[in-house]
Amino acid sequence: MTEPSDLQDWILLRQDPVVMKYLGKVKTKEEIENIFTDVAIPYYEKHGLGFCSVFEKDTGSFIGQAGLFHLGYDDTQTEIEVAYRLLEKFWGKGYATELANALIEWGFAHLPVKTLVGGAWVDNVASNQVLKKVGMHYTEKKMNDLNYEVLWYEIDRDAFIKRQGKIRNMEPKLEATSLIYLYRQAEDYFFRGISSKCLNLDDGANAYMTGGAELNFIYITRNTNSLDKILIQGKQFYDQDNLSFDVIIPQELCTPQIAGVLNTMGYPQKSKSVSMVVDLDRISIDKTASFDAETLIKANDDQLNDWMMPLIGAFESTFEICSIYAATHESALKKNINFRHFSLYKQETPIASITLSMHDTIARIDDVGTLPEFQGKGYATHLMRYVLSEAKRLGARHCFLESSDSGLGVYQKLGFEPLFKNNIYSRTV
Repeated sequence: MTEPSDLQDWILLRQDPVVMKYLGKVKTKEEIENIFTDVAIPYYEKHGLGFCSVFEKDTGSFIGQAGLFHLGYDDTQTEIEVAYRLLEKFWGKGYATELANALIEWGFAHLPVKTLVGGAWVDNVASNQVLKKVGMHYTEKKMNDLNYEVLWYEIDRDAFIKRQGKIRNMEPKLEATSLIYLYRQAEDYFFRGISSKCLNLDDGANAYMTGGAELNFIYITRNTNSLDKILIQGKQFYDQDNLSFDVIIPQELCTPQIAGVLNTMGYPQKSKSVSMVVDLDRISIDKTASFDAETLIKANDDQLNDWMMPLIGAFESTFEICSIYAATHESALKKNINFRHFSLYKQETPIASITLSMHDTIARIDDVGTLPEFQGKGYATHLMRYVLSEAKRLGARHCFLESSDSGLGVYQKLGFEPLFKNNIYSRTV
C-alpha cells in the first residue's frame, strides 16, 4: 500500500540515476513530493492500488517498490499495469520475477480485469526478460512521452490460472474478490452521483452527503487501524451541515476492537444490511412492460415527480424529504451520471419505482419501493425483472444492490445472492 511513510523511499529511488536509467529522468525532491502527495496518495485512497515499498525478508533491507495501478494513474482507462523498480544491488537475485508473479496473482485475485499489462524500454533487456518469464506476451511497441521506445506485454487471466496450475483452488477466490471490487465500484458511482459533497477518508473509507435527503453514509470498505480518526474526520464533515449519518461496516470487519471504538465514540448499532449480486448470464429474464391489462412500466427520467411518489409511502417518508431526494437525482442526470428511473403505473397512477445505475458495464439497483396498499402482490418483482432485463441489454453481466436485513426474500426469488453482510451504526445530531 502507498502510505505517507513511503515518501522517503520514493525519493531514494527516483533520485537514483541507475534506477531511473530506463524509467525517465532523475526528479528533484520537490517534483517527487508533489507527485506523491497530489497523485499517488489520493489514488491509493480511492482505489487501494499503487506502489508499495518492498523489503528483503532475511535482512529487512529496503530493496525497492512494486505495485499495480491504472496506466499513468489515469482511472478513466481500464488497463492495469504491473510495475516494479529495485535498487541496483538487488538486481539479478530473482526479486523482480518474484514481485511480478506476486502482483499478477494478487491482481487477478482481487481486481475485475481479464488482462494485466507491463512495459519495458527496448534497451532494458533484464526487465523485458522478466515480463516474458512471468508469462506475459508481447503486444506492441510505442513511443513514450520521453521519446523512448517501450515494449508492451500483457497476460490473460485464464492463461495465468492455467499456467499456475491452480484452477480449482484459485477460481472461487477470484470470483468472490472480483465481485466485491465491482460492488464497491457500483456503490461509489451511485452515492457520488446523488451526493452534494463527498470525502475520501483514510484506508479506503468514503463519506457521502445528500443533506436533507437523509442519506448520509460513511462506508468502511476494508480493515483499518484508524477507525477513530475516520470517525472524527467524518463527524467534522457532517457537522458542517448539522447532519446525522450512518457508518456501514462489513460484519467480518466488526471485531471486538472495532465494536469497542464505535461504542466508546457514541455510535450505537442501528440495523443490518446485506450486499447482494445476481449473475445476469445465469437467469432468464422476460422483458414485458405490462403486468396485467391495467399496468405499464415507463422510463421516468423526465418525470421524477411521478418516480418519487411511491417512495413516500414505501419508505414511510415525507413529500418534502422525497422531493429533496428527487432533486439529487435530477442534478445527477444533468451531470450525465448514468441513472435510469422507472415506475410501474396502475390505471395511470405510479405505484412502484426503482433506480438503475450503470457504471460502464456494472449495474446497481436502488430505491425499490411500492405503495403499501400494493405490496405483496408481485408488482415490485415484475418491475425488477424488467429493469434487470434492461441492465442485461445494456451490457451488464452482474447487478448489485444493498438490501435491508429483513427484505431479502424478494431479491432471492430473482436470483440475487449475498456477497457479505453489514452492520449499520448511527450518529444523530
